[in-house]
Amino acid sequence: SSNEETITPGSVSKTSSSPYLYSTVTQFKASPAYKTYALAKKVNTTKSFITPGVATTNVDGINSSNFVVQGNVCAGSYYLIGAYDSTGVENSVIYVMKRSTHKYVMTLVLPNKEKITDMAYDGTNVWMTAGDYVACVRYKTITSKISTGMDSTDISYMNTYTTVSKPTYMAYYDGVLWVG
Repeated sequence: SSNEETITPGSVSKTSSSPYLYSTVTQFKASPAYKTYALAKKVNTTKSFITPGVATTNVDGINSSNFVVQGNVCAGSYYLIGAYDSTGVENSVIYVMKRSTHKYVMTLVLPNKEKITDMAYDGTNVWMTAGDYVACVRYKTITSKISTGMDSTDISYMNTYTTVSKPTYMAYYDGVLWVG
């Protein structure tokens, strides 16, 4: 008798890109949040992005429903949204959204679990806070990953730089990367 067994992997869902609670603007406007909070009434739904990954995030073939959005930046043709796994199990990710259509494109899986609290774009590189350091990825590396058409793929940092204290804020202005 043989103890060998064939294991067939389950199917993995794509990163979710639909509204999590209210699937239409009409449902949103009928919601308790919209009726209760004045700020909700000021939301311009035609200019809003639906945050991807709220229901599920595809992290290189593993589905997770534990991701929390943190930092974001507009970079070229894309809007990049950083997120981390609140349970600390999966690596952090960047959701890529097309700016012109407001549609989810793909998930970039970062090389570690560090929270991306903020991001900046200098025209060539996308900079991000990553725990105790600042990391960067070339924009052309991101667009190369996008061209694969995959839902989820790994991306590596081009460089990392240690900082005196844990950075939580950054901006690029007048040729200088500002980190705080």
